[in-house]
Amino acid sequence: GSLVAGAVIVAAIGVVATWLGDSVQLGLWFAGGLLASLLVLAAASWGLLAVLERLPHWLPFRLPTAIRHGVANLHRPGVHAEAVLTALGVGVTFTLSVYLIQTSVLDQMIKSAPPEMPNVFLMNVTRAEAEPLTEYLRAYPGVEEVELTPTIAARLETIDGRPLAELNLGEDSRFAQTRGISWREDKPDEVDVLRGSWWTPEDTRSLVAVREDVAEELGVDVGSKLAWLAGRRNVEAEVANVFRAESIRPGASLHFMLNRAALEGAPAVFYGGVRIAPDKAVELQRDAFARFPTVLVLNAADVIRIVQDVVDQIAIVVQVISAFAILGGVIILTSSVVATRFRRVRETAILRTLGATRSRVARIFSVEFTVLGLAAGALGALLASGFSALLLERVLDASYEPALTPLFATVAGTALVANLAGWLASFRILGRKPLEVLRQE
Repeated sequence: GSLVAGAVIVAAIGVVATWLGDSVQLGLWFAGGLLASLLVLAAASWGLLAVLERLPHWLPFRLPTAIRHGVANLHRPGVHAEAVLTALGVGVTFTLSVYLIQTSVLDQMIKSAPPEMPNVFLMNVTRAEAEPLTEYLRAYPGVEEVELTPTIAARLETIDGRPLAELNLGEDSRFAQTRGISWREDKPDEVDVLRGSWWTPEDTRSLVAVREDVAEELGVDVGSKLAWLAGRRNVEAEVANVFRAESIRPGASLHFMLNRAALEGAPAVFYGGVRIAPDKAVELQRDAFARFPTVLVLNAADVIRIVQDVVDQIAIVVQVISAFAILGGVIILTSSVVATRFRRVRETAILRTLGATRSRVARIFSVEFTVLGLAAGALGALLASGFSALLLERVLDASYEPALTPLFATVAGTALVANLAGWLASFRILGRKPLEVLRQE
């Protein structure tokens, strides 16, 4: 019964995520991630509580009375500590994951951009517009480093004569889809050739440069033959070199760069960027649009805002669901305190009769709630770090740099929430007089 109810809840949350994110795939990913988180947190909660139960016996010294009683209270019948840890942990996991991914993506976009990187980007430039637009920008006051990169939509068909389908790359491989390829005559400054050599403008052979990680994934090296389908035209080229590129460039991706001989005459769309004083960027946008109305001109602030909007849209979905998870944990904690109210009242009366002060009993309760909050926060923070690293490195092709401040702040915040929820349901217990309670026994 509980398994069926849990499955229904996860499915319902997936539907809500689909509706909020306007994406079935997003809903499925979120529901799957939620289910995995629940299973991992449930197992981790059970293991952690088992360790806490035995910890006082393993230590070579005696813990203070308040800590021993507070930890023992976690195993009181009706406390449902596992459920509290799981619910709070799920909320912490998804809330913190969104923050870590959001800040990592935007920070790396800003940090990885070299100082000379263009801050105004040009898109959808036709071949007929490329030359007059370049001349216009070079004559525009304050514009630096005008460069347009041609892009041709093409799909990789064969490697050394073997169709891609025979290479076991998988249907979801990024190279099984139509992507942009480009040509360059001179080697870009940000490119380091690892194997082979760059071509010269006089070379009439069809040549291609392949990025290091792409070469490893496809199993190609200098001398390999690659063939693309660009519209109705077959494009074949020999791998001239394998390179590494670290910095960001406007235009086509840097997976493949061909020489002009390989793509001569192919229909191309040009992309590029220029650098200008930030306070002149809006003026350049306006003037360029008036002269070339079909060209899309974006400044760096627009690009970052677009990325921020996309990330925020996903964040809203996750934060709404996370809020419900945290609220669920608070409700479970509060209800468990209420359910064990009479047992707590009786034990408090006995402790006070034996000489314990109200402050000592309060410390016992605080230890119980704090340990619950710290444990839930720590489990959620660890899981959030793992999820963030997985998504950033495997899906977003970015590096994950652990940020200790938000992790510790999250753990402390969860402990505070657990204390507030616990004391909200417990504060009247300390007000009962021991004699009044014992007379009712």
